Amino acid sequence: MTEEESKAKWDRHYFNESDGGGAYEFLTKAKYLIEEKFGSGYFSAADFAGGSGDTALWLSQQGFDTSLIELSTEAIGIAQTKARESNLSLKTIYHDLESSKPLVSSWDLVVCSNFFDRRLFRMFDRYVKPGGLLFVRVATTTNLERNVRPGKRFLAEPDELLVLCKDFQIISHEEEWFQDRHEARLVGCLPEPLTNRN
Repeated sequence: MTEEESKAKWDRHYFNESDGGGAYEFLTKAKYLIEEKFGSGYFSAADFAGGSGDTALWLSQQGFDTSLIELSTEAIGIAQTKARESNLSLKTIYHDLESSKPLVSSWDLVVCSNFFDRRLFRMFDRYVKPGGLLFVRVATTTNLERNVRPGKRFLAEPDELLVLCKDFQIISHEEEWFQDRHEARLVGCLPEPLTNRN
């Protein structure tokens, strides 16, 4: 699927369904971890393939300088409207995450949910700043036992996230049925670089 075809598909999706369903629960339940890690300082966050912005806006509410990275301009428009209505700051970045063109920024906290591209996942160590956190959540191949979608191309193999995110210190990793969907959920921290000591 070309970038134009993918964009058109997701624009149609968000035109018909603008409600994102709220911020990702697997992230909001970890609010204590986020507060413990970042406190009340000034930090940045990004939601990759963040749709109409509910999770990105939740991060903005927590005090992060937040970017929404999304291919659908329809979704970006919805997110910008929500930000204005909630008086929240939100940066938006139009980007096809399946392209070979890398982003130039990095953030203290990165979220990616319900989007799986192996090339992207291998680059998360570029997009998370040293000492920063990564939250990822994707359906696995086990999900096919009960559901025909997403197709296998968009599903992680068992324990695959541990391989793709090998540069991160794993804070938590679980693979199980959540309601009627089998998911892999990983939280990791990118280690600070070692400094030379005399």
